[in-house]
Amino acid sequence: MQITVRPIEPKDLGQAVDVIVERLSAEISRSEEQRKNDRLVRYDDLKDLDKFFVFYVAEAGGKVVGTGGLQFMTHECADPHHPHTRLEMREWFTHPQYRGHHIGMRIYNRLLEDAIRTGEEFLYTASAPFPKTIELYRRLGFEDYAAPWFDGINPVMRKRIKK
Repeated sequence: MQITVRPIEPKDLGQAVDVIVERLSAEISRSEEQRKNDRLVRYDDLKDLDKFFVFYVAEAGGKVVGTGGLQFMTHECADPHHPHTRLEMREWFTHPQYRGHHIGMRIYNRLLEDAIRTGEEFLYTASAPFPKTIELYRRLGFEDYAAPWFDGINPVMRKRIKK
């Protein structure tokens, strides 16, 4: 299977949202109504692509099968060591039917290269609260982080990327 990781284009938005919703639905049983609402929320979140530092899709046979992006985030409860912004990895997903082909790792490696080039000390993520997802982040070198902006649902993790 030929996989291409490339920057997202506006025409990819619908398929990218489908990847995210399908992946989340594979972990949590969702009604069709909930999935429809999830699509609207995710589309609304992704439609302003300029807010992302970078956003990639993985494509196989003309179909978007993976997603991931980096965004500089600001919060009212900023980290005292990084009071203005932080670099966060967001929307890193592989469509459930395409798991096992290292698509997620190919996207992650591109994101990590870009993150390192920013000069930021840490890369953050607000992980989905699924044990397998958290374990994957730990294998990639992320550590639990008691973030002041923690929403009580999605655990925040970070990885030192500045040598």
